[in-house]
Amino acid sequence: MDVAYLTGSNRIEDGRGVAVADLDRDGRLDLILHNYATLAVLLSGQGPSGNWLQLELSGTRSNRDAVGAVVTVRASGESQTRQVKVGSGYLSTSSPILHFGLGGAQAVDQVTIRWPTGRKEVLSDIPANQRLHIREGGVRQ
Repeated sequence: MDVAYLTGSNRIEDGRGVAVADLDRDGRLDLILHNYATLAVLLSGQGPSGNWLQLELSGTRSNRDAVGAVVTVRASGESQTRQVKVGSGYLSTSSPILHFGLGGAQAVDQVTIRWPTGRKEVLSDIPANQRLHIREGGVRQ
């Protein structure tokens, strides 16, 4: 069922690209749309949201931006996996900050990071609704 009209995102334009990020750090993802021969449009995530966790990774032995790192988050018996990427198509990208929606979970049971070098790190008992910066080697900032 198409419900885009409920959020004002039912736009008919000559779309060329999209960027996805949590620009205002409120736990809701925002979209920046790039259309042909017009200015970019910001669609700000609004409305209620569940709990969330964002991870910003920095490599020390791996590349500085941790491109290629794979992260698995486990909370309330469910797992999600994301990979740090740069670019995602023609005129499109996503934030290198990994976003995990947690629903009603108040904390993450376990975060497993597989760095591009092959090194594996595991973190436990992470409270929800925060952005963590993790340097390779397990240093949280």
